[in-house]
Amino acid sequence: MVNLALLSAAHVHTKGFLQNIAEHDDRNLVVVYDDVADRGQRFAADNDAEYSGDLAAVVARDDVDGFIICSENTRHLGLLQSAIPAGKPIFCEKPFATSVDEACTALELIRTHGTIVHMGYFQPFSAAMQGVIAHVAGGTLGTITHARYRNAHHAAYGRWFDSSDVNWFTQPDLAGGGAFMDSETRTAISEKGISIWLRAELAVLLERVLRRNHRPLLKQGDPEQILLQLMAERDPVYGLADLTVSSNQGPHENVVEDIVEALQRHLAAGLKDEK
Repeated sequence: MVNLALLSAAHVHTKGFLQNIAEHDDRNLVVVYDDVADRGQRFAADNDAEYSGDLAAVVARDDVDGFIICSENTRHLGLLQSAIPAGKPIFCEKPFATSVDEACTALELIRTHGTIVHMGYFQPFSAAMQGVIAHVAGGTLGTITHARYRNAHHAAYGRWFDSSDVNWFTQPDLAGGGAFMDSETRTAISEKGISIWLRAELAVLLERVLRRNHRPLLKQGDPEQILLQLMAERDPVYGLADLTVSSNQGPHENVVEDIVEALQRHLAAGLKDEK
């Protein structure tokens, strides 16, 4: 019997993982840690497991053989830093980290402690994908020069984020860049609507984010340097939006007017193309 500890029940896939555990006799959920006590207690009660708000105590338990991390994206690193030194296998939901530096920090810990860490990219191991791989490798489909595949879900359109347990996906501080950083979400937005990037200069962003002390990413060092790194990573993706509108200093009403004008031009251009 493999005894598992769940480190946070924030991710939308948590219920699926716990169902898998419940359906097999060779695995057992013994404890749930969650920094959101109500959420953790509910998931623990529903799965006949203990609840603990003490991460260090859960990681140190002798009766735990491995960990499942289903936290908000920007909290992956903290949980990995706590669990990896224990040397027990870890499954971490995707994305592994929200920046290159975070990923490198976790990888260095993995190398130091020799811990097995698997990420939530298990589609290649499904029976369907293994079948495709076998056909490709066997030459059944000839010489393949190009392939395109998209694994998407209805997410926001299925009202997933109505739940207080998972609506953090819409919060950049917890999701790590916001929903638009996810390629599947961008595709859904493109198919169903119009995306707008409200672009601001570094000085403006810095002034805005320092008004409140509630952004986890900016607590990890110099806020200005962190913002510069985030802009370098995210701006190319945000630039894929249908429209870009400048959002700098000035009344909000001005930005709203700019958005309306940009939408009008965009829609007018679309009507011309249809003709």
